[in-house]
Amino acid sequence: MPIRTLPHAVPSLPGKLPPWRLRERLRFLLLSLGVGAVAGAGAVAFRALIGLSQTVAFGSGVETLVSVAMDVPAWRMVLAPMAGGLLVGVMIHWLIPGRRPTGVADVIAATTEGGGGIGLRTAVAGAAVNGLSLGVGASLGREGPVVHLGAGLGAWLSHRFALSGWQQQRLMGSGVAAAVAASFDAPVAAVVFAMEIVTRSHRMGDFLSLAPAAAVGALLGKHLYGNGPIFPVPTPDVPMMLEYPLFALLGVLSAGMALLLIGSFLLWQGLFRRLGAAARIPSWAMPAAGGAVLGIMGLAVPEILGVGYEATENALLGAYPLGFLVLLLAAKLMAVGISAGSGFGGGVFSPALYVGAMAGGAVALAVPALGGPAVASYGLYVLAGMGAVAGAVLGAPISTLVIIFELTASYQASLPVLLAVATALAGVRLALGHSLFTLQLLLRGIDVSALPDETARPHP
Repeated sequence: MPIRTLPHAVPSLPGKLPPWRLRERLRFLLLSLGVGAVAGAGAVAFRALIGLSQTVAFGSGVETLVSVAMDVPAWRMVLAPMAGGLLVGVMIHWLIPGRRPTGVADVIAATTEGGGGIGLRTAVAGAAVNGLSLGVGASLGREGPVVHLGAGLGAWLSHRFALSGWQQQRLMGSGVAAAVAASFDAPVAAVVFAMEIVTRSHRMGDFLSLAPAAAVGALLGKHLYGNGPIFPVPTPDVPMMLEYPLFALLGVLSAGMALLLIGSFLLWQGLFRRLGAAARIPSWAMPAAGGAVLGIMGLAVPEILGVGYEATENALLGAYPLGFLVLLLAAKLMAVGISAGSGFGGGVFSPALYVGAMAGGAVALAVPALGGPAVASYGLYVLAGMGAVAGAVLGAPISTLVIIFELTASYQASLPVLLAVATALAGVRLALGHSLFTLQLLLRGIDVSALPDETARPHP
């Protein structure tokens, strides 16, 4: 068969970008790199703030807070979160619009309104409140604060360069991707999360805007914190075919844990509001009351304090017996609710990983204890539980799947984790119809579930 050759003069391809559009895209690429550097540095500074606050509160800024808390005197264990809570309450009262901690729900609301709503002052003040909260032992996570900080820095830069509404939204997404990548060393998951939650679009233009920022943020994080995974996991064995129904069952259990975690957020907020009204306690004093309760709980179960990565890693490594896993699960659900309900700032992703790890480990140990066969790999159940609870709470299953793999460097767990995440997400959608973030917004009168997945806006 003869080979066809192209003519010497190739006609211009349809859809080829004009020079002015190419210049515009180059300009936006440079802005994306710039916001990546700024937001990545902001995430690093936020992490340093947590360490500084923890040093003042407990005498050491290392991230293994459980080990530190073992040597802290009882009076300091109670006084540190109580005094820190008082300072948090005063800062929220005077510095934060709306007089409540900031987080991912505020970013979704801002991007829904076309990119506005988060000023630089609010972003920085919110980061200060959240960093102090986590440093004094609030049982929350650092991903929500860095998402808000990254979005705020992106919004600030977009205003400085007088960008249009959809461009502001993209630059906010770039800031989120960079901050998450720098904080967790998970650049791919950071891009997917920003597309799922912030831009709510999977168009190529969004990816080309977010990826450079995430790469810059990840490089900053790697330079300061190293290249290893946050959670080192022994290489898991391949599960037996008969175990896959157990992963689906774990997904059902994880859906219940996710609903309990979401309910804990909302229930304790209502309880603290009613307590404040009945006892005439001003709202700025409520975090101090919550901090005192957390400190007392920390005397018995220090594993519930702070971000909780040390306890999560211990669960992954099989360091806890079945009874203790159940105790930590129940205590963490209560501690998260008290922290968020009393007014401390922080995110929900790390607590969701914690709860999922304990639930997954409990299932892996309970099956043989109840007369069933020994599971092929304990760590697979912990990973599946982490992904299932986190994906269902956040309502971002794809980015959750990716970040589990990036945090653990364990891609062998892909099928069990996928099965558990899908089952858990389906359960929460059937029972509630919302993630924690969209439910928080709905309670504020903002229904983002009615919006299309891809916002109707022009794209370059």
